[in-house]
Parts: sequence; structure tokens; C-alpha cells
Amino acid sequence: MQAIPVNASGERTITVNVGPESFRFRTYFVSGESDHWLLDISDIQDRPLITGISLNPGPDNLLKGRGDTLEGYQLFAAVRPGTTGQELEAPGDSLYLIWLNPGESNPLDPGDPMDNVGVGAWQ
Repeated sequence: MQAIPVNASGERTITVNVGPESFRFRTYFVSGESDHWLLDISDIQDRPLITGISLNPGPDNLLKGRGDTLEGYQLFAAVRPGTTGQELEAPGDSLYLIWLNPGESNPLDPGDPMDNVGVGAWQ
């Protein structure tokens, strides 16, 4: 697991080394009908792998449903403890990304809420 730094000083590109591979993460802000932060992931030679990932915090894998390019990897946006999430126009103040390699479990996963439905109701 790696925490990916995000900051609010405009477009930013960082290189992340994960095991034998390296990726470039580019965060940028888009203004318009709805203002939001996006992420592009490319390989070390700057060939795009996935573009336009909206940085929405939550337990959902942001890479899910985006093809097989990064199969097995997981990426999550999380709100820093002690913040409300209302500061997302300044993600370095409240948002961070968690990158998981294939096989790693998600520490943010609350589990399936249906697992406990009816537990104890028939006892």
C-alpha cells in the first residue's frame, strides 16, 4: 500500500514506484459546469494508461471498470481524518489517494453491508 500525495497548487505530476513497475500520476483541476479534480495515470515513458479519473472519495476502486490495463491494482480517494470533505477544492488539505498492488486488501473497505442483515433476528 502506498499513499499518493495530492496537493492544491495546480497541475502536478509525480512518479510512483510500485514493485518492479513505475507509474506517473498527474492531478489537475477542471473548471466548468462542475468543478473537480482529475487524475491521469501513464507509464514511465508517458504513454497514457488511464485518463480522466474523477477523484471522488469513498470505498470504491477508482480503477474498476476501466479495462485491463491496470488489472489487479486498486486506487481509492479518501478524506483525511479530522476534515469534512468540503475542502475538496483544495485536495492537499483534505484528500489523499491510496494505491494498492495486486493481492493487497483495502483498509477502507467497510465490507458488504448485506453480510449482517438478519444476523440474530432468528435466534
